[in-house]
Amino acid sequence: MIFPSAISTQKILHKAKRLIEDARPLRPPQLLFAQGESIEKFLLPEDSFEWPFMGIEEYFTIFLMKDGALGVGLWLTPIASEMLTEAELSSRLESLADMFAKIKNPDVSMQIIFDAEPDTQSYCHEQQTEKKNFATTIAKKRFEFLSEFARHPKNGLRMMKRRILLTLRVSGEHPARSMKGFSDSEQAAAEKSFQSRISALRDTLTHVKAGVLGAHFQLKILNRDECLWFFRDSLHSFEMRSSSQPRHITQSKSNSSLSKQMLYHSVHMTPSGLGLGEGLSADSWQCASLLDLPESTVSGLMAKLLSIKHTHRIVVNIRPVVKSSDLDSKRYLLKNADDAFGVRQFEDITATQARLNREESLLAFSLHVLLRNEKVAVEQLEEHGLMRSVLSDISPLLNCAFIEENLCAPLVFAASLPFQNSKEIVSLVGRETRLLSRNLVSLLPLYGGFQGSRLPMVQMISRAGDRIHLNPRDSNGASHLAVLGGSGAGKSFSIANMVTSFMGQYPKGRVFIIDKKTSYAALAWLAAEEGGSSYFNPPKNFPNIFSGLMTSDMVIDEDRLPSVVHLLLTAVSLLSPKIDLEATHRRVLSDALRMTIEEKLRQAQTCFDPVTGTVVAAERGRLSLPRLSEVVNNLSAACDALQFSSKIADLLTEGFSPFVGCGPYAKFFDVSASEDVSQSVPLLTLCDLDGVSGDPVLLVLTVQAIILEILRLVKPASDGAPNPPSLLIIEEVGVLASESPALVSFIRDAWKTMRKFGVTCVGVTNEVSDYRDKAGPKEIWNVSPNKLILTQNASAIAEMESRLAEGKNGLVPSLYVCEILRSLKMQKGEYAEAFWMGESAQGTYVYVPTGFDYWCAASDPIELSTLKNLSSLVHEREPECLNPTFKAICLLAESFPRGVREKGELRALHSSEREALIKKIHSNEVQ
Repeated sequence: MIFPSAISTQKILHKAKRLIEDARPLRPPQLLFAQGESIEKFLLPEDSFEWPFMGIEEYFTIFLMKDGALGVGLWLTPIASEMLTEAELSSRLESLADMFAKIKNPDVSMQIIFDAEPDTQSYCHEQQTEKKNFATTIAKKRFEFLSEFARHPKNGLRMMKRRILLTLRVSGEHPARSMKGFSDSEQAAAEKSFQSRISALRDTLTHVKAGVLGAHFQLKILNRDECLWFFRDSLHSFEMRSSSQPRHITQSKSNSSLSKQMLYHSVHMTPSGLGLGEGLSADSWQCASLLDLPESTVSGLMAKLLSIKHTHRIVVNIRPVVKSSDLDSKRYLLKNADDAFGVRQFEDITATQARLNREESLLAFSLHVLLRNEKVAVEQLEEHGLMRSVLSDISPLLNCAFIEENLCAPLVFAASLPFQNSKEIVSLVGRETRLLSRNLVSLLPLYGGFQGSRLPMVQMISRAGDRIHLNPRDSNGASHLAVLGGSGAGKSFSIANMVTSFMGQYPKGRVFIIDKKTSYAALAWLAAEEGGSSYFNPPKNFPNIFSGLMTSDMVIDEDRLPSVVHLLLTAVSLLSPKIDLEATHRRVLSDALRMTIEEKLRQAQTCFDPVTGTVVAAERGRLSLPRLSEVVNNLSAACDALQFSSKIADLLTEGFSPFVGCGPYAKFFDVSASEDVSQSVPLLTLCDLDGVSGDPVLLVLTVQAIILEILRLVKPASDGAPNPPSLLIIEEVGVLASESPALVSFIRDAWKTMRKFGVTCVGVTNEVSDYRDKAGPKEIWNVSPNKLILTQNASAIAEMESRLAEGKNGLVPSLYVCEILRSLKMQKGEYAEAFWMGESAQGTYVYVPTGFDYWCAASDPIELSTLKNLSSLVHEREPECLNPTFKAICLLAESFPRGVREKGELRALHSSEREALIKKIHSNEVQ
């Protein structure tokens, strides 16, 4: 016989046991999925409409579901977390946590959908510029070359396209059904109910938008067609999407339900997966769910999922938990627990309640991993499905348990589609658990690789596999770039690729390259066939530094004058370093130069009339340029006018003595010449410094003189029309190694003027000490907001670290960046990783050179001879060919992308090989 008190005790113990089980993560009931169901039953979006939200000042596309729910979608740009410290990342995520905590409406549900698939995008017309040239063709070839990494991964690299969709859903009754057969008052009530849901959606959207913007996301509204295409992408195999491309991207029809437009082929469903398509073109989806929450989380935890190189989707379903009163009873029942699990639950509930009192909120949470098996039918999943191997890789990374869904995969898939985080579907899946808002954000899939620049130019791959562009012109201020490349890191290839990318993106632009024993002869030959090229070879031809000081309107160019003064002061300081040049010397020299120019202008504008014996206006003729000796003669007059000591003029006169009269450098600075008013600028100008490299004084002054000449050529015309963008590259910036303060001032002024004229200046060296210790290069580093660092050796990075630790200039901003540099890898002839430190974006990427990069940077005499001989043969066989050099490069790039070699050594082409290449032209194998 059982006494009543015993019965009561048994009931309490049974209830306590049930509550404890309820507190644990849910396990799904068996055989949830009914066989024979169609996927169409689970596709909820029915229609959409545009709605203005007051306070947000935008029109949003609102989606109406079959079950009456309303939804809005937001595209989010993935977080490039590589360059964020833990504190910076935590700060961003806290904005999201606050946003989730403020959403209390029980009818609201959300999804974070992280979608990743191979980026097999084809080159489209929108990416082509208005003018087709050899550079645009090379850009297209590179695009196609990189796309192959999506189809055929190599060196652990796969080209991936990632996107993040945040959906908001407010549940409710369908407005059309709710008003059917209703009276006027009932219809008014239904309309009021609908408006209240619109209001709830607006309020939620306001919180969400503030949260994602506070976390520094870029966002874009999901429109009707994008929603339709997202579902089609999900429900069709890659082969079907490609072969049915016109049908796949057809825009939505307004007279048909969205859900009815999503499928143009059947979907096969089994408890363990979904099959898309049939035969060899079939793909299949597998699903897995997070079973137990990790014991601890850190900011950026989910960035580890970027290691998945297969097509996948990670979906987090979120709903606010409004009622949490059961926590009190659970805590009461567990307070005397003596087993480890019960004690831990009691402590967890106590901590949760304390955090809920600090304005955190409790959320219903589930996380699902969806994996697409390419060209694997659903019947083959048991043997060829990838889910188990993927889960075995990511489970240790995240320190949590996943379960492969073998009984209800279609339901999990349905709950993971946009706007389908409904209570009805989610309750059937049974994977929800509860989580605090601050813990949630560490489990959100919000990450991608380096996103690159917004403006397109140089095409690369991030280390995570994203297709990116790098463009120093994507900058609010100057677009200048400083490049530091270690030995053998692919510096020449990178610069050649940058030049062709610039020419392809800006066909009307102009390129200037200053180099010593130039590596860019091939580029000059290519440019000569299209937009022309010119060649500076000092000391044979040396630009006159006074050219351009007088404008076509016969006035002094006030922008150019300071640069010429700085160059002249640099000349003095190079030969007389003990002369202490101050602002007064600069002022006297500037005024003397101004006096000389004014004399030249008067001479050009007037002449003596012997008949009348008076000075009269002259017909406009050629302007005579100042000579340095004439400027020196005006130094005393300038001192007198300024009431400065005559010693200043004497000091400057002495300093300029090597540059005037019979001085060793007079032939460069003290010559009679007329103004060159020509503004005809070829596509590429190449300046070879080899002839002056033996004289360090003349070398520095030559570079400055060439920069001054480039400034003259790129200055906008007097009509105010801006010049197209230009690119200036200075290879081996160590040539500007003088410690002259005047040189530093010259570079600062010149780079400032270049910015105003739309010129991007690129300094290049492979010596860390150039940028760190030498005055000229150091100033180039300082005035360049963009930096590119190619692979460095361990000793160079260690020296950077030690200097940073001592509070000295280590070039990079932090020790963390040094760790990034240390992680860069390269494989000679295959790929090289690099670090881009730009004003608008920072991160690492992988540079894989194409055959075009190789041959455009050809510098070895054997390679140049090979290219020249093949080009001549192309011209001989096809005299009508206008670009034989480019045709030859195409042949070599495709047949010998890493050079013509035998046992690793460069060699010339055999005659039989040349003939075989020429035959490819006639067989249309080369464009």
